[in-house]
Amino acid sequence: MKTNYPTKKLGEVCNPVKSVRPADVYADNFLYIDISSVNPGRKEITASRRLLVSEAPGRARQLVRAGDMVFATTRPYLENIAFITNELDGAIASTGFCVISPRTDVCDSQYLFLLISSREFIDKVLVHQKGASYPAVRDEDIFSLEIPLPPIGEQRKIVARLEELLGKITEAKRLRAEAQEAAQAILPAELHRIFTKPTTPHKQHPYKLENVRMSGKWEEKELGEICEHPQYGFTASSARDHVGPKFLRITDIQDGKVDWDAVPYCKCPDVEKYRLAKGDIVFARTGATVGKSFLIADAPRDAVYASYLIRLRAKSATVPEFLYYFFQSPEYWQQITHEQVGMAQPNVNGSKLAKIKILLPPVAEQKKIVARLDTLSDKIRILRQAQAKTANDFIALEQSVLHTAFNANV
Repeated sequence: MKTNYPTKKLGEVCNPVKSVRPADVYADNFLYIDISSVNPGRKEITASRRLLVSEAPGRARQLVRAGDMVFATTRPYLENIAFITNELDGAIASTGFCVISPRTDVCDSQYLFLLISSREFIDKVLVHQKGASYPAVRDEDIFSLEIPLPPIGEQRKIVARLEELLGKITEAKRLRAEAQEAAQAILPAELHRIFTKPTTPHKQHPYKLENVRMSGKWEEKELGEICEHPQYGFTASSARDHVGPKFLRITDIQDGKVDWDAVPYCKCPDVEKYRLAKGDIVFARTGATVGKSFLIADAPRDAVYASYLIRLRAKSATVPEFLYYFFQSPEYWQQITHEQVGMAQPNVNGSKLAKIKILLPPVAEQKKIVARLDTLSDKIRILRQAQAKTANDFIALEQSVLHTAFNANV
């Protein structure tokens, strides 16, 4: 780093960290920190574990003290950095970390932590990574790096100024996080307002569109009444070669989208029975995503679905998009969670799915509501994109502040 300050090798301003065994320090149990314990966004230890000495992993070999910092040295955790707080004093760290223990007579701990968090320092570390399968950096390579080292009094002035500036960015990030939570709650709240069962004795639903009570009756129906009989998917092995139709699996549905180019194929002797059509809705019936649904909007002509999915096909009196919005609502999730069967691996079967209840207005009103929800969803999507860009801007701003601090007198 080019700077007006004198430089020192990192190792010259740090205390050596000796290898220990937990049994050498503790009689019963100890706090263990491994490289997955670090929250990289917050640069904090958020998942430490208390283990019995008899359970100590072989990599638990480094005693850390408050004021130390840990720098992960292997991919994919290489940029995981964290400060050891008072609560973590005396923990045992994995050998997957380079433990940086500053000599407090010549180096302020907070100054050094902010410095090693800078993009310039991290990039210098990355130059030294070796290994094709599991790239890693040696501790000695990190300790060999030159760092700017003004007098300790000046270091503390730099820290005070940085904390003031970074504190403002942290507060802005907190407000952005609150805005993200608020944005995420908008659609569920609106869906709850639409699909909640009215407490009034009359059948007309109290939902208003553009502040006008909607005409017609809202009737409570079971899915089995408004959809064709739920159908399980086809059991087959997937293939990368074009041996038959596209074969949609649970794992192909990611973040509400399907990359059809990446979906494999299968041999299916009865394509018509399992063929996916526009407006079909498929459900995960088991696994971690049980109950989640996906609306088919643009499937290839020859596409079928796998046996861990259930297909619902709406009858003519039901708009598929309206039904799909219902499947995102709290009212649906309350019912589907109640209807899950199985403890070790919760699942939902077709019979239970058919008994799920929905409040259904006339088709014309369904279409109006879908149009309004589509507009709302687009606004929320644009808002989230802007929030994501803001998050990246904050990261860039933090690094700009650090760059300025460590590359010129401040």
